[in-house]
Amino acid sequence: MGTRAGSIRLVAASGAVAVVVFLVVLADPARADQVVMRDGKVVAGVVQLDRKDRSVQIDEVSIPFDRLYLVEADDGALLWAAGFLERLRGYEILAHRHLAKQYLDLARKARAASDWELGWKAINLAENVGLASRDAARIKLKLTKITGTGSAGRRNKPLAKAVAALDTYHGELLARRAERALANPKDRDGLRLLQRALKRVPGSARAQKLLTAAAPDDFPIKGGPRVWLRWHLELERNGARLLRKPPVPLRRARKKWRPDLHAVLGSPILIVTPVKNSRIVGRCMNTGRLACRVLGQLFQTDRPVRKPTKPLTVFLYESRAEYRSVSGTGRQILDPVFLEQTAGHYSPRDGISRFFWFSDPAAERRIVGTCVHELTHHWLSEHNPRTGRRRPGAFPGYWIVEGFATFMEEGVYDIDSGKWDLFNPRARSLDVLQSADPRMLIDWERFFLLPQALFRVLPADNRLTVQLRWSLRPTIVSTRRMFYEQAAAVCQFLYHGDGGKHRGRLIDFVCSHYNGRTKRLNPQKAFRMTSAELGKRTVEFAKAVAAGWTPKPRRDK
Repeated sequence: MGTRAGSIRLVAASGAVAVVVFLVVLADPARADQVVMRDGKVVAGVVQLDRKDRSVQIDEVSIPFDRLYLVEADDGALLWAAGFLERLRGYEILAHRHLAKQYLDLARKARAASDWELGWKAINLAENVGLASRDAARIKLKLTKITGTGSAGRRNKPLAKAVAALDTYHGELLARRAERALANPKDRDGLRLLQRALKRVPGSARAQKLLTAAAPDDFPIKGGPRVWLRWHLELERNGARLLRKPPVPLRRARKKWRPDLHAVLGSPILIVTPVKNSRIVGRCMNTGRLACRVLGQLFQTDRPVRKPTKPLTVFLYESRAEYRSVSGTGRQILDPVFLEQTAGHYSPRDGISRFFWFSDPAAERRIVGTCVHELTHHWLSEHNPRTGRRRPGAFPGYWIVEGFATFMEEGVYDIDSGKWDLFNPRARSLDVLQSADPRMLIDWERFFLLPQALFRVLPADNRLTVQLRWSLRPTIVSTRRMFYEQAAAVCQFLYHGDGGKHRGRLIDFVCSHYNGRTKRLNPQKAFRMTSAELGKRTVEFAKAVAAGWTPKPRRDK
């Protein structure tokens, strides 16, 4: 693909310093076609793209794409870019090269006007954006000769304004590139470039005009065009959409909860929420979808018993206080103490998972684990292709319900990249079992037979002290909490231990429980180990992990 070469020249009359400077700010630097390389170099000339060989030829020199950030035509149109972040880096390099030259030119003018203070400021700014010291050496020498002479009191106001104006150049460059991208139906980065431009220069008139033209007038979430832009980009990045026609869960929630709710669908998750922060909604959505993707891989089958007909509904509250006060408005009125102690829960009767979200990234790990735990319950009840009906609560072996959900919770999840690993050397359940006094554990024979009804009568207020490896202070757990730790640790052993040979039996056991096949819920039949032996092997596995054991290089990606 060939392009024409061209240039833009800036011409101004002598003495019109301020006019010259502002023309420089508003116009692109003179150039032909430009190739921005990953080593920071910029090559100008006439380019030809060879997409088949993945290279660009400029002035008879061939450069492979993997050495480039971007290629631009002489009119600023994008010919090729490695990706959005690489494109941004390329624009940053172009902006810095231009700014370095302009700052150096201003430093010369400041020296000529005997404003040494402004001259040093311009030189420092030039070097901050990458100007080589040798290019500034001569002007530095001249500035040194006049520094401290008192002439700095005669401030050159037009030059000072010019230096300040150049601070906005990078944002204006991005706004111009966004304008070109928005005019090109094939360029999908226009709005993202516009968002970056507004971040660089919030008051950019060009960027604000572009945003006002792009934003719809009927967007249901109040806050103006910038709120729409954040939501649009977040939803686009996550492959989700804001539902304009209210689904049934939203209509019901607006009557019982609050009228200003909106619904976001990103299959297989439907979030009903009043939260206006698009990032928080996106984090919750991505966590839920990642958990469902992991479960889908674990329980995949060529002979599905059922196919999901509706998404998993999540109520996302604005705060912990709202979660506590509103969560009991469904058909299942919840214990206030339970709501006080939890960060989320799944209600089988309502078919809804309920959460609030920590906006602080440092506290997000806890809510991510809670989200994965509760959506595991939700997915196994409503979306598992290998189970056909809900599990009655009176079945024995309730340990697998909470154990498998806690096992999933203890995995390592990277929400941004979508990567995951179900082996976590810091899994709390394994740490508790390897350090707890054996007398603190629930008897294994009794443990594996407990139905949900008897689990609920386990003591929740007694205090068992264990010293975890990852904590300086002793940790207090109750017998009911110990049930969770034992259950999750058993799942950890069955999934990872013995080279993973029990993994298929663990998945089958989960399905047997949810399908109501009570004859298959005996550990001896399911895992070919007695209850006591399985418990003993689990504790030994926990101690091995504490001693540094890791699975062989097989990771769940």
